[in-house]
Amino acid sequence: MYTRSFTPAFANDLDAFIPEVWGQEALMVVEANVVMLPLVHKNFTKEIARFGDVVNTRRPGKFHMIRKGRGAITKQDAAATNVPIKLDQHWHVSFMLDDVDITMSMEDLLTTYLTPAVKAIARGTDQVLLAQRFQFMAHSVGALGTAIDKNTVIDLNTLMDDLDLPDSSRNVILTSKSKGDILKIDAFTKADSINNEGRALQEAEIGRVMGADWYRAQNNKNITSGNTLKTNAINNAAGYPIGATVLTVDGAGTPVSGEWCVINGKPYRIVAIGGGVTSITLESPGLVEAVSDNDVVTTTTGGAINFGAGYEAETYIPIAWDGFDASNKPQNGSLVSIATDTGYYGLLESSASYTTEGTLDRPLEVTCNDNDVVGLGPNGSYNLAFHPEAIGFITRPLATPPDGFGVRSAVINANGLAIRVTIGVDQTNQQTIVTLDLLAGVEVFNANLGALLYG
Repeated sequence: MYTRSFTPAFANDLDAFIPEVWGQEALMVVEANVVMLPLVHKNFTKEIARFGDVVNTRRPGKFHMIRKGRGAITKQDAAATNVPIKLDQHWHVSFMLDDVDITMSMEDLLTTYLTPAVKAIARGTDQVLLAQRFQFMAHSVGALGTAIDKNTVIDLNTLMDDLDLPDSSRNVILTSKSKGDILKIDAFTKADSINNEGRALQEAEIGRVMGADWYRAQNNKNITSGNTLKTNAINNAAGYPIGATVLTVDGAGTPVSGEWCVINGKPYRIVAIGGGVTSITLESPGLVEAVSDNDVVTTTTGGAINFGAGYEAETYIPIAWDGFDASNKPQNGSLVSIATDTGYYGLLESSASYTTEGTLDRPLEVTCNDNDVVGLGPNGSYNLAFHPEAIGFITRPLATPPDGFGVRSAVINANGLAIRVTIGVDQTNQQTIVTLDLLAGVEVFNANLGALLYG
């Protein structure tokens, strides 16, 4: 077990700048500030890797019980599906220390600079993992914008049964809004219903209730009102059944292909507009529940790519867009889609204005062009229910600079994480530069091992 040992550090004392010490502290901070990381499948080896490398991990196959007769046993292959994962998540935080900062004690340096820097990496890790929730939209219960009640929780439990999620490893990650909803359900507040030693109202862990472990994650954001909305209604006396994709509508709204709408609390992506705005075509597989005549169709106004050259597939830099303003803009945690790209992305925290650009949870899957529509998911809470084998988090250590480059660097490995700490000196500005970085890949292993609980 690592124990802190602090030594006073002054301008000519390098004890404060031991990368291994900073790395150990960094790992402790990360582990204390993430909810998702302990709950997903992790794969780590000490093999050095670079950004863009592809590593391979395995997803175990499924065995079946076979009735034995009088003859020989029937052998089954111990099969496993190879899953190639690209290491395309390189997160870092860098900061500079002036001479006056270096006169601080080791403890002060860690508290003042290292802790907030590593918390930023922890937030980013959590946000990227949580953004994968949009890959599980094929399975859902509840309704966006509607409070979660006991019946909805029971429906979620039934859905997880139907998806064959193992009973012992079911996790549900809530927004703060949805946490408030479920704490109004008696089963979540009775002491004899929660096996977490009374921590339910104090920490992220809410408890094990109705066959699942429930958590509240600060980085799972409830998407609030603020996006400009356009309203239409179903215009078909007979309504439409589950699976319908082409819907006749009326009303004053002017939805655009590529934007998102919500009908009875369920989100749908619009992929075509017909007859002016007399019909909309939803992305396959269409309606997840039947709708009736005059049911309201509310579309969230989207934006457009604002980059003349467009963006190549695998672009990982922030994406520039326009068409948004202060009253109509994406938010941290928003569901984002782009033109004909069938991928769904999550918007990460950014220091820039969400009205002009956004950082996505992963590189673009396809090429997109200037003025391609940027769709925004409807408002509400997208809570993730999943089994650990649904999502993989793959990390590999980064190479440290060789001796003679004027920097000190080390990689600290623990619990499926590998953080590199590099410390050097900027001779021009007489400053010490500290960089912490992490190389990882994130992949949805099995979209049938997770579901969304809308609220």
